[in-house]
Amino acid sequence: MTTQGSPVLVTGATGRVGSRLVDTLLDQGRPVRAVVLPEDPGRAALPEAVEAIEGSLTDPAVVAEAVDGVGAAVHLAATMDWGPGANDRLFEANVRATYLLFEALAGRDSAIGRGRAIERVVLASSDEVYPALQVGEPIAEERPLAPYSFYGLTKELDERLAAYYHRTGLAVTVARFSLVAAAEEITHPDGWSGRLFFGSGLRTLLTGLGRTEAVAALDAQVPDQESCLVLARDEQDRPYRFQFCDVRDLVHGLDCLLREPAVVGETVNLSGPTAFGYDEVVPELAERIGVRYREIRLPGPRFDVEIETAKAVRLAGYRPRYDVRTIIDQLN
Repeated sequence: MTTQGSPVLVTGATGRVGSRLVDTLLDQGRPVRAVVLPEDPGRAALPEAVEAIEGSLTDPAVVAEAVDGVGAAVHLAATMDWGPGANDRLFEANVRATYLLFEALAGRDSAIGRGRAIERVVLASSDEVYPALQVGEPIAEERPLAPYSFYGLTKELDERLAAYYHRTGLAVTVARFSLVAAAEEITHPDGWSGRLFFGSGLRTLLTGLGRTEAVAALDAQVPDQESCLVLARDEQDRPYRFQFCDVRDLVHGLDCLLREPAVVGETVNLSGPTAFGYDEVVPELAERIGVRYREIRLPGPRFDVEIETAKAVRLAGYRPRYDVRTIIDQLN
């Protein structure tokens, strides 16, 4: 673990993952520093012990202040947008900000930098760099990258920045996140995990992939998409499959990456314990939350997402615990 008295910089500290990571670090007695946008409504929820710097990571002066004296950094902040016209904003928030952060950390880590060296930088990437929704076989880290979205491209560019700065001496680890799940989010169509199962969320995913025939079939068979779960199958009757990562497992994984020297210079997947079929989840989830579900067949390839985490287990001691059944069992 990094030096106990030096702060850990957490970007994206008010988000779903960042806020929980901040709590974990504070519980360990680690000082935490965060960069918070002026209009961020989550700032008020940050613990008083967090040193909050107001500003944007696209501002070099803010970044310079943020890295001064830190012993480690976890870069979680990113814009997620798959809509038309978002590319400029995505590039600024995801690529330029990451460049400025790495450049500042590398300067701080050099012989002419200020204070002691940075002991660990963890960069949050995404399984969209593969991209997971279009692979159809177990995904390990050595798989060639071919993102289909501009968001995925920004994460690939971030990873290339990380590789470059590691070669120049910065102790960087890249973590590729699966879709992040929290128990309460599986119960509504706008939740990150809920959108996998509610008709309206599934429609959005299929639309983003250009699956017009599947969207038409979904519309024809599920008119009440906001309130109905979908047990999706392909035309060979095989259920869709997915694998996501409970936010608690993800925070555990990030903590492991901050601690273990074996992961420096490595890229690892962080995901849940196992993949699951929609036939295993949708009927039980529908009963648990009191909504209907429809079983339908969709043209084209099914979602068949399985993420291998053996590398993170081996190098970092990562032990994911929360599978989809555990999440459903914890619903009120």
